[in-house]
Order: sequence, then structure tokens, then C-alpha cells
Amino acid sequence: MRNRDFNQKKNNKGFSLFTVIIAIAFAGILGMLTIYIAMSNFNMKITDLKGKDSFYTAERAIEEIRVGLQEEVGDAMSEAYIQVLEKYEISDSSQKGQDETRQEDFCKLFYSNLSERVNEVYKQLKEKYVDLVIPEDETLEIVTPEFKSLNPQTDQINRNSKIYLKNLKAIYVDPKGRASIIKTDIRLGIPDVKFATPSTLPDLMNMVVVANGGIICQTDSVLKEGNKLSGTIYAGTIKDADKNGRLENQKDTSIWVKPNASLSVLSGKYLVCSGEVNVGTNGTFDSESGVSLWARGMTVNSATAKLLGNTYFADDLTVGKGTGSSVTLAGNYYGYGSTDSAKDNKCYYAGQYNNYKDADLSSAIVINGKSTTVDLSGLKKFMLAGKSYISSTKVPSVNEKTNSKDVMTGESLTVKGTQLAYLVPAEILGNDINNTESNYNNPMTYEEFTNSGLMQNTIPVKWDTPVESWGGKTLRQIGVDQKKPIQEVYYNYDGGYVYFYLNFSDNDSASGFMNEYYQKNPQMKKNVDQYLAFYFNGQDLTGKNSGIYVNDSQAYLLYVTNGNVLSYDGEKSEGKLYDATHSEMTLRLLNDQIQYQNKWYTLNRKMIDNYGDLEENVQDPEDETVPSHNEKDIDQSVYDNLVNERKLRRFVQNKPQQTFKYPDNESPNVMLCNNASNNKYEIQGTDTTLTIDKSLETSLKLVVCTGDVEIAAGVNFQGIIMTDGKITLNPGASLEAAPVAAAKIFQEEIKDGESKVKVQDFFWSGDQYALGNTADNSQNSDGTYKVYDIADCVTYKNWKKE
Repeated sequence: MRNRDFNQKKNNKGFSLFTVIIAIAFAGILGMLTIYIAMSNFNMKITDLKGKDSFYTAERAIEEIRVGLQEEVGDAMSEAYIQVLEKYEISDSSQKGQDETRQEDFCKLFYSNLSERVNEVYKQLKEKYVDLVIPEDETLEIVTPEFKSLNPQTDQINRNSKIYLKNLKAIYVDPKGRASIIKTDIRLGIPDVKFATPSTLPDLMNMVVVANGGIICQTDSVLKEGNKLSGTIYAGTIKDADKNGRLENQKDTSIWVKPNASLSVLSGKYLVCSGEVNVGTNGTFDSESGVSLWARGMTVNSATAKLLGNTYFADDLTVGKGTGSSVTLAGNYYGYGSTDSAKDNKCYYAGQYNNYKDADLSSAIVINGKSTTVDLSGLKKFMLAGKSYISSTKVPSVNEKTNSKDVMTGESLTVKGTQLAYLVPAEILGNDINNTESNYNNPMTYEEFTNSGLMQNTIPVKWDTPVESWGGKTLRQIGVDQKKPIQEVYYNYDGGYVYFYLNFSDNDSASGFMNEYYQKNPQMKKNVDQYLAFYFNGQDLTGKNSGIYVNDSQAYLLYVTNGNVLSYDGEKSEGKLYDATHSEMTLRLLNDQIQYQNKWYTLNRKMIDNYGDLEENVQDPEDETVPSHNEKDIDQSVYDNLVNERKLRRFVQNKPQQTFKYPDNESPNVMLCNNASNNKYEIQGTDTTLTIDKSLETSLKLVVCTGDVEIAAGVNFQGIIMTDGKITLNPGASLEAAPVAAAKIFQEEIKDGESKVKVQDFFWSGDQYALGNTADNSQNSDGTYKVYDIADCVTYKNWKKE
């Protein structure tokens, strides 16, 4: 028994070895299987990652194209929005309603702008928008899509109109040949924008000054403290300028910055002048970037002016006689005056321009002073719709004919001396018969002229005599008027001189002549540049080298001139003549110029934008016996159309010193005053000047009066001043709008015995100002501005992955 058990134990030992071998083999198989599965899973993940990477690379390319198109949409939106605002700011009310017309104009302008932008770049979408860095062993191809858009000139454009980029493909291939293809359409839509709705009322609460008699800044040669204005401003004509010394240019003046004085207009929607701004010797005038200056023009006499906002001139910007003037133009400059636009606007036949000659209706920039700098290099938009003219100082009556015509030159921006180019060569004066040499001079004394035989309705000339300075051309070939080729100009004719100038038949001929004379005649250009070098020798008052600095025409978003533009680099002593814009382009903007004329007229009536919003039959609601007035009438001023002067005079006529203070204590908030001596409305006033000094500086918020107002030196007045007279600013005086205080005081009650009145009662439609005068749809209910999501305007359609 024991031997058998022993043998059995020996056999068990062999079986255990076999079991171990099987177990090890099984474990090895499981390990290999696990490794295989893990490797397979890893390879699958790698493949998936590669595929995803391929997909995301293609997708990212498409997305970058979409983002690039969003930028185009944003730029097109900004351009269209500004164009609509500029156009609508100056246009009349429409039968359709302003908002509807604005929306239609915006859709068309936006679609047209965006279509032009996208059409230029869609064939190079990858180069334009895709910024991916692709290794050399990989490829990314963008298949040019099909571009589809409507024609804004012929097709109807509305809010639902789209621009399509159809079948846009991005194909990405990795180093292993794996490809990812994304195909889609991109739709470009029109954003939904809102515009502020204008009112028929001016923005009275943000107004600081209505000075029907203009504004005078007193000489400040000691304190050197300038005057400052902040707020909407209207300045009429200074009626007694000749009492204080006739202004140099002898034109209607609204703002007179006397010698050594300074005026800075820091802010305000409008600075409107019925006449021009005149800056005296060593004076300074600044209008900052947020200010829109509307005036007849400006004259700078050995002084400094900076116009940095939006500047609108119906007539010339003139640098008067003297030395060292400096004029800097930035922002946008619109010299919109031209004879065509002035005579075609709605206000011409109302009498606005009855007493003006062609030169007064034509906007130009003219330099008459030495060592002058005119810097236009900072301008974004630039328009000069007129030309410079040569005019007589006196006009005699000769043989029952009157020489009253100004001589038109070919330049919109020029220096006085260049008029030498238009002088008639003496050799062509006289009769063409026998072609004898001329015995005449140019100029002649008036006595010589009366004895010369030239004093005729049409001065005799030699039509076919070549002129060397004209490149051998004759008078017949340069475009002068065939009936009257020469215009005589008289300077102090009694003992003075008579000059003879070329009289061109049209604008293009005059511009073309100067172009030939200066640009294509090297010797004549050299002669003119030598003269200009003498003229611009030295530095201006700011220490800058004098000259005329103009960016190339391509740098301006708007560059429109009827005449050539002359520039001159004071450092290089070299001039350049920019060709006049073609007349067809100028005609396209004639309608804009007409609307600028209309807007300036409207601002000078009521400080609102649209001529159609002026009322023709305004009746006093409390006295039907008083005749109504027409706000559009040429004799109606801003003061007349805002202040019920008859009621004001009646209210204060029996008050002490013709004034009323509210509340009636030492610190008034409101002052009503009849301080003009004229017997207007049969209510006599006291001829005094109302002085606002330090004692009234902080408490006085509203002044309405009929006569002159003077602001004492150093006073900072915050409120509104409305006067039928002039405002004089002493050194250091400043005026600032205070809309919150004005709105509050405007509705306050004034106790007058048993009766009560409000300040608003002394204004036409005064009760409506408390309701506000602008519905701004571009703002949210909390006053913040709406943010437009441009991404919503660029969307995918028919997205597919292959």
C-alpha cells in the first residue's frame, strides 16, 4: 500500500509542470491580445485625430474667410451709415417720412459698397483672409466660389437682399494623403440699423449762445487768457463793426477775434455764423474736432486758425494781407459755394444772394499774405466747389457801360501772385489788321487807357499772334470767350491802373490753361516757383516753414474741385498743381452743394437741419391780433424764430431798470431784459449793456434780452444767453452750455403779482422743449448705444463635409 501511494506522488509532479506551461502560454496570449487591442485602439485614435485635425484645418480656413467677410460688412456698414447721415442731415423732409427714406438709402448704399468690396477680393479669398501656416508636405486649397449679387443701379434693394458666395470649398490634404473637403455657401445680409429722428425744434438745452448781433473777442495783449465756448452757438452779423474800426475785408462779420485775442470752440453740435469769422493780427481761432462750423467764410490776418472738425463755408477761406498766417485744416472741409448751387437752391429767390456777385458765391482758398502756411494734410474729406476770382477795387462808368464782372481764374486753391499767369501779354493788345506790333502796356494808368483807343465794349486783340509763354499758342487756341476775350480790371481808377486779364469761356478752359502754363511748360513753372519761393520765404507764427501742404488727391475720401489746387513745399521750394476734377464729377455733387446751401440758410433761421421743417404761418397762441410770421423769410433770424420778443418786451417794460430777476434776490437764476433803445413793437427799451460779472457767474443760468451783453474778464458762465444784440467777451471769459440746469430753469414759474408765467412762455413753441426734441432710435432704453452683431449678417448655408 505504501509503495503504490509513493508511485502516485511521482506522477503528480509531471502534471503540475504541464499546467504551468499552459498557464504561461495563456497569459502570454492574453498579454499579446491586450497589446494588440491597445495598439489598434491607439492607431484608431491617431487616425481619428488626424482626420479631425484635417477637418478642423479645413473648417478653420472657412471660418477665417467668414471673419474676413465680417470685417468687410462692418466697413461697408460704417461707410453707408455715415453717407446717409451726411446726406440726410442736409436734405429736406420727405413725403415718405425720414426714417423710411433713410432705411432705403442705407440698404442701397450698404449693398453697393459691400458688393464692390467683396467683388474685388473674392477670387483671392485665401490670400486675403486665410492666415493659416501650412507645412510644405501639406496642402490647403480654396476653390473660388461663384459670386452672385444684384445690381444696385437697376435692381430693387431691400432689407432681405443678399450677396452670395456659392460653392465655396476648402480642401486640406495631409502628408499621408488623407483629405478633408468642406463645401458651403456664404450669405452676406444687410444689418438692421436705426437712425435718430430729427425734430422741428432746435436743441435748445445744449445751446449756449444766440447772439443776433455777433460775437466780439476783445484784445488781450496783457493777460494772454483766451476765450472759450462750449455748446451750440449762433452768431449773427456785427452791425456796428465800422464804429470800432472797419474790418479789413469789409464783409459781413459774425465773429470778430480782435488783434492779440484768442477764441477756442471746444465742443457743440453747431457753430453757425450768418457772416464770416475774422481773426485779427496775432489772434488765434480754434474749432475742435467735435464742432461743425457753418459760416460764410473766414479771413485770417497775420493770425493762426485751426479748423479741426467739420467746416462748411459758402464763400472763401482767405488769408489776408500781412505776414506769418498759419491755417490748419483737419477733419472734413466743405467749401460748397458755387454760382450754380447758390442760384439753384430754394433760398436764392427769397433774397439771400440778391446783392452778391459770382465771386461771393464761389468757395475757394485764397492766400494774399506772405510767409503763410496752409496745411491740408490732415483732411479726411475735402470739397472746393468754387474758384478764385480777380475783382476790381473800384468800378467806373465808361461810355454808359459798367465793368462789374469779376475775372475767373483756373484755381480753387491759389496764391494771389499766380494771377500773373492770366495777365494778357501786351503784344496781343490792339487790332489784328496788318499785324503791326503792339504799342500798349499791361497795366496802363487810367489816363493812358482813356487815350489808348482800347476803351471799347470789346477790347481789340490780335487773335493769331503766337505767345511764347503759352507754348506758341495763340489767343484763339486757349479757350477764351470769343465775344469778349479780355476783361479789364480797375485798381483805384482815378489816378490808378487798369489791368487786362484773360476772360475764359468756361471753368474747364480756365483750369486747362493754368495746367498748360504751369505743369507742361518747364520754364514758366520755374518762373512761378521762383516767385512763390519769395512769397513763401520764412516761417509762420507757429514756427513752421511756410507753404501749402496738400496730400495727394487719392488720400482724400472726397476730393472735388472746380479748379486746380496749388501746393507748395517751403522746404523744397517747389510747387505742384493738382488737376481740377472733371466737370462731370463736380456735377454729380451739385445736388449735395445745393442742399448744403439750403441747410446753411435753415440754420440761420432756426438752428434746425431741414428747410421743409420751417413753419410759414406762426401765430401767437395768446394774441390772435398779432400778425403771424414766416420762419422762412430772409428777414427772420434765429433770435426772431426762437424768442417771442413782443411778449418779452411787454413783460419787462414796467419792471425796475427794464430787467426781471428770478427768484427776486441777490442770486438770480433767470434774467429778462429789454436793454435795446429801438422802439420795436412800440415798446421803448433802455439802451444799456447788460454785464455779467463775477457776482452773477455761478447763479445765473438763463439770459434773454434785446440788447448787448458783455461778459467780464475771467467769468465762466454756464447756461444760455439769447440776445438780439452782440456779445462781447473780455479776456479769459468763457461760456459753457449747462443742459440739465437749463432744462430745469426753463420750466420754472415766475410770479408776477397775481399771475404766473414760465420761462418757456417767452419762446415760440416753448412748451414743446420740455418734451425733448430728438427721438434717438440708435439708443437703448437705458441710454446706452445699441451694439450691432455683424456676425449675424454673414451666415452659412448648405454646409457639407466630404
